[in-house]
Amino acid sequence: MLRPSIPPAAALSASTPFVVTAADGSPDQTTTPQAGGNDRLVARRPRWAAKAAIGLGALAVIGTSVWALGPHEQELRVAPDRVLIAAVGHQTFQPSISVVGQVIPETSVRLDAVEGGRVDAVLVEDGAYVVAGQALAQLSNPDLELRVLGADADRAAQRDRLQSQRLASSSGALDLRRSLLDAEHAAREASDALGRQQQLRNAGAISDQELSTSQGTSEHAAAQLSLARAALGAAEAQASQQSAQVGRELGSLEQTAGVTRGLLGHLVVRAPVSGILSGFDVQVGTLVTPGTTLGHVDDVGEARVHASLDEHYLATVREGLPGHVTVGDETYAVTLAHLFPDVKEGHFEADFVFDGPIPVDLRKGQALRMTVRLGDARQSLTLPVGPYLDAASGAGLFVVGTDGRAERRQVQTGERSPTAIEITSGLKAGERVVVSSYEPFGDAARLRIGG
Repeated sequence: MLRPSIPPAAALSASTPFVVTAADGSPDQTTTPQAGGNDRLVARRPRWAAKAAIGLGALAVIGTSVWALGPHEQELRVAPDRVLIAAVGHQTFQPSISVVGQVIPETSVRLDAVEGGRVDAVLVEDGAYVVAGQALAQLSNPDLELRVLGADADRAAQRDRLQSQRLASSSGALDLRRSLLDAEHAAREASDALGRQQQLRNAGAISDQELSTSQGTSEHAAAQLSLARAALGAAEAQASQQSAQVGRELGSLEQTAGVTRGLLGHLVVRAPVSGILSGFDVQVGTLVTPGTTLGHVDDVGEARVHASLDEHYLATVREGLPGHVTVGDETYAVTLAHLFPDVKEGHFEADFVFDGPIPVDLRKGQALRMTVRLGDARQSLTLPVGPYLDAASGAGLFVVGTDGRAERRQVQTGERSPTAIEITSGLKAGERVVVSSYEPFGDAARLRIGG
């Protein structure tokens, strides 16, 4: 051990050296103290002691690292009222899944406004059952009404013109018919006169010249009659054609009038088909533009149930699987009718149809919980479902022993039902398992429940 050789305090000064000697009295080193009356003299630690301290520190660091990196188990103490424990047991197991679907009508007809206008009255509330043609709302449109009145006035003027053309054509034919009567009369008189003149000539009472004049007159009258007949025939044919054309134009005017009046009829919004009125959110005073969708009329008499299923069941779910759905206090059988295999965001879609009568109170978009059977019922080793299942394929389940300690164990699970899960390996009947959430336990390898 080193012992310092220090001179008396009276002889010690700022320039006075002192000598540190070893345990055998030999000098070790010379040290000059600093100025000041409060200076302390410190003996230097020997080299072997410093090396020993460094070695011990290194061993401590290495030991700590080995302990941190090496296998060790953590036991967590939990209160009994903080965990749920269930026993493994044999029971009748029905593999099935529980899903929530939405009612989709087989037929949904969009209700659009044919004409625009202001809503004056709402005659039916949303969700009511309506029949085809039933009035749902009344609109008003002064501009449309003025256009219809103007169109009616134009059609009246055109109708008068066409009627005048028909009357004029009929009058012309009547005049020609009168001319024909005159020509026929003149031709008869000329023919009679020629007959008398012929008799007089035979008797020698008149000359050949007078007889020739009568013949000319008769021939002229016959020609006039032929022309009158031809003119009347042409006039009657033209009048018939013109009358037919006028009739067609008048018919077209009536059709146009019907369409125009129908525009006013469109100011009454009517149900296109019978069904449940949905999305009919129309308020009095609202301005509606043509083509605006006012709602839908849904035929829920052939409704389907559309559901989204987890992609985990894509390999086991198939078309034709049976199930049931509860509506109110009644249970209805359903069948998986169509499967959409495309997976989006971890889910795929399926449509279910009712096997028998459809509930009368169904509404579009109504949520229904269904249970779909994935196979036949069988005797299996099961546990109740719960939040612990997230750990079944990870760190393992906590199996409770007789001493109150629960240790993790790897367990293989099979199919599920809404209330139970099938145990295929890792557990035996009668063993108890922690079935509450494992999140509070962290990475603990063992639990000490109570005690």
